[in-house]
Formats: sequence, C-alpha cells, structure tokens
Amino acid sequence: MKKIQVIFAMISILTITSITVFAQNSGVGNLKVKEVNNAPDLKIAKYVFVKTNKQALRVYVQNQGNVSAGSNRLLLTIGKIDGISVKRKKVFTVPILESSKGVWLFINAKSLLPNDVAINSTVFKLNVDSTDVVSESIEGNNSVSYEGKPKPQIDGANSFTIKTAKASDLRIRQVKFSGTNDKLMSVQVYNGGNADAPATRFLLAIGEIDGVNVDRKRNFKMPPLAKRDFVWVKIDASSLLPNNISLKSTVFKLMVDMPDIINESNETNNIYYQNIP
Repeated sequence: MKKIQVIFAMISILTITSITVFAQNSGVGNLKVKEVNNAPDLKIAKYVFVKTNKQALRVYVQNQGNVSAGSNRLLLTIGKIDGISVKRKKVFTVPILESSKGVWLFINAKSLLPNDVAINSTVFKLNVDSTDVVSESIEGNNSVSYEGKPKPQIDGANSFTIKTAKASDLRIRQVKFSGTNDKLMSVQVYNGGNADAPATRFLLAIGEIDGVNVDRKRNFKMPPLAKRDFVWVKIDASSLLPNNISLKSTVFKLMVDMPDIINESNETNNIYYQNIP
C-alpha cells in the first residue's frame, strides 16, 4: 500500500513539473509567466552647478524603470558649511515621469546658505523620492552626496607648490540670436584652461517647442581652440524647428564637447540653458 502511495506522489510531481515547463516555453493561451520587474526606478543621473547663481544647481532626475513614476519630493540636505556641521533641509517637487524619461530641476539653496557661501563649497546630499511614496524596483539608488571642492595636492611635506596639471577648460560664455534668421544663433566659446583644446562637437538638444515636449538633437563642429582664446561658432537649428517657431522661444540646452573627448579642468561648465528657470 505504501509503495502505491509513493508511486502516485512521484507521478503527480512529474505531471506538475511538465505543465510548468510547458507554460514557460509555449507562450500559448493563458499559461504565461508574469514579469515581476514592472516598476519605476528613480535615479539622480547628474547635477551641475549654475554659473550665474553660486547658490543653485540643476539636477537631472531620471526614471530608469518600465513604469511611470508618480510625483514625489526631492530633498536637499546641507551637511557642512565652512567645515562646520549643520543640518539644513529643503524639499522640491519632482513631476510625474514616464518610463525612461527624465527632467531637469532647478534647485536653489539660497534660503539655506549665508549670502557669501556657494553651494559647491558645502557638503550636501540629494535624495529623490525622499518620503518613499514611489514603489521602485531598486530603492538603493535614490541619493547622491557631494563632499565639497577637492583640496589642492601639495608637493612634499614642507612645500607649498600646488600641482596644476595642464588641461583645457571650455565654456559657453555668450550666446547671440540672429536678428535676420530666427533659427540661427552665434555662440562664443572660451578656453579658460592652460592647455589648447582639440576640435570637438556641440550638441543642441531641444526639449520643448510651443509648450509641447520634444526630443530633437543635432551635432555641430567645434574647431580647435588655443588656451586663453575664444571663438564664435554659428548654430543653425532650421532642420529641428517648424517654420513659424524661433529658436529663442524654445526650451533647449547646448553642450560643448558633448562626446567628452577633451580632458578639462572643469567638466561642469560646458552647458548653456535657454528658457529653463
């Protein structure tokens, strides 16, 4: 009797296993395996300091998941000012983000800092979805920390010679829109570094036209530039815009050395923003 029961149990296990394998491999009817990774995944992909406002930065929040993420809060926490530990906080709104989409946020820390203190001289932390309202596939990649400007290296114990490695430093210093062609602008690029910069490229990325989100991009050539010199480059966006839309009226960013082929002393000042608060 016991032998019969054992044989019956083995037959049942084999039958269930066969059905499971069939369901996974056939893809027929209702026997489909459910995906378990359908969830948003918010991440602070990058941030840049604002050249025209020493107490502000722009933060790019991206949804890497395969489901849209609801509106949530980004928390800025200042941890140190002039080497003194503090705990000053401010929250900012992150809008709804569709799958694989991102958004630039303007983060102004003026209310947290003394007038003479720049945010890039502090120690701070950024945390997206700080109140944990979004259920994510990965919860451990929501924050980034900044430890302040790196200290200069010193040669020898008793020496005060600061190491200054030779490097270029390209920056977009000025933009002028054409008065005769509303798709054209002239861009002045300055090399503030102590080394010549080889030829590279601009990337023009238009993000909004007439209030509608778009994703239109084009590359432009950037010629070689000697140290402490500047050059004017013309950018024609005719191929990216409707006939009745001017480049000046759109939301865009212009990035120099977008392929990142040049070793620069400052990699955070290569971007110009238009109509981004």
